Amino acid sequence: MSQPRNPLSVLLAVVFLAGLVGGAFYFFRWLFSLLGEGDETSVAIILAVFIGLVVLAAGIRQAGGSHETDRLRFEKKAAAYQRLLDAWALAASKKESLSREDDRRAMEAALHEVTLWGNSEVIRHLRPFSRRTTPLDIHNTQERIALENVLRAMRRDLGQHNLVLQEGDLLNLLVGRGSQTSSQQP
Repeated sequence: MSQPRNPLSVLLAVVFLAGLVGGAFYFFRWLFSLLGEGDETSVAIILAVFIGLVVLAAGIRQAGGSHETDRLRFEKKAAAYQRLLDAWALAASKKESLSREDDRRAMEAALHEVTLWGNSEVIRHLRPFSRRTTPLDIHNTQERIALENVLRAMRRDLGQHNLVLQEGDLLNLLVGRGSQTSSQQP
């Protein structure tokens, strides 16, 4: 994400870079005059190569930093999605003996984390679940569709664009019921 630039800081950066280029030009000119080869054309060529190498090194460094930032963002996003899926699976399976208050707190914490790290498509699909007071009903067709949409959005956000999955496949894996649940649908 780029931040808006202050015109004064841009002007100062341009002046600074012009000073660096001018200083480098005169430095190489002085260096070649000491070596007895004071040709200004060779100084300009060496300066252009030097500037090119500096720009290349800066680009490589920035790309490496950007890759690291993207990797960290991906890890945070994947962890947030995993916590939400765990909370949903627990609420849907009811195999654990957590109270509804504990379920609600886990769900709220997971939703808050996804709000921070999830992309806009995932957050948009999560809106119907943000203020729920009733447990998830995976046998309700509308809820199944809404949950599937959230799961598909999460997968797309994490780079899984395979659309070969059948309707219900993701949700069946989430709640651990296999193909039995889809055969019970009306």
